[in-house]
Amino acid sequence: MKQREIKFRAWDKKNNHLWDWDYISNHLENLVYWLETKFKGDNRFAVVQYTGLKDKNEVEIYEGDIVKVRNPEQNHYRVMLIERSFQSGAWPILRIDQGFTKIIGNIYENPDLIK
Repeated sequence: MKQREIKFRAWDKKNNHLWDWDYISNHLENLVYWLETKFKGDNRFAVVQYTGLKDKNEVEIYEGDIVKVRNPEQNHYRVMLIERSFQSGAWPILRIDQGFTKIIGNIYENPDLIK
C-alpha cells in the first residue's frame, strides 16, 4: 500500500492569504510557528492537510477545499478530516471517483460556495 504524501497549506486570517506547500517547505520555521500559534490559541493560521488525492485536473485536494462531484444534484462539498479519514459531504473522499471531482474553491476564500 502506497503511503500518502504529507503536505500542508496554511490560511493566514490576518492577511487573508493562503500559503502553499512550496512556500511552507522552503520556510519550515514558519510551519513550526504556525502550528505553535494554533495550539496556543492564537488561531491566526488555519493549517490544513493534503488528502493525497488530486481532482480531475490533477490539482491536489486539501482539507478545506470545496469540490464539485458529478452526481444527480451537482452539489458542492467541503473536504474534511473526520476520524483520520478525509471526507467530502457524506462520503469518504477515497470512494469518490476523482475523474468526476473538481476543486472549485476553498472555505477560506469562497465560503459562499457552501450553503
